[in-house]
Amino acid sequence: MHAVTKVPSSRYVVGQYPRFLRAHWKFLKTVVNKLFEFMHETHPGVQDMACDTFLKICHKCRRKFVILNVGEKEPFIVELLNGLTTTIQDLETHQIHTFYEAVAICIGAGADSDPRRREEYLVRLMAPPNQTWQQIIQQATASPDILKEQEVIRNVQNILQTNVSVCQVGLAFEADVRASCSF
Repeated sequence: MHAVTKVPSSRYVVGQYPRFLRAHWKFLKTVVNKLFEFMHETHPGVQDMACDTFLKICHKCRRKFVILNVGEKEPFIVELLNGLTTTIQDLETHQIHTFYEAVAICIGAGADSDPRRREEYLVRLMAPPNQTWQQIIQQATASPDILKEQEVIRNVQNILQTNVSVCQVGLAFEADVRASCSF
């Protein structure tokens, strides 16, 4: 079956049967990993559907990503963060923001658990945009005119939007702001 038919089918299952997904971790993990594959698909609309479906899953099953599930060595969020750059490499900017919001929802679901672990997840999630931010700051320190370049302006705008996507779900952001502002 082609990705164009699989993603809408996944969306239907998520919308109609979230309890099934929460009760069957292996199936949920398979669906999410398949969505990650679809995030590299070039057929029009498939990446949007994959990101939107992932966001919907994260809203309905968020705790499943931050707990240790049966048969796993670590919470799925760790695996997700390990493959973050590979997963989002083919996405457009608005899709990356949707993806970041979804992951932030999962991290926020662990709010009642270890705050240090939640902070670690947040720092790892924000590492790519913070790295770009640090590069911009270093370049601007050497040559402030770089801040007038369209690509740099676009990068700053994307970094800010990524931060908005993450913080709008209510995560404590102090550690990340400290890390990104230490220049």
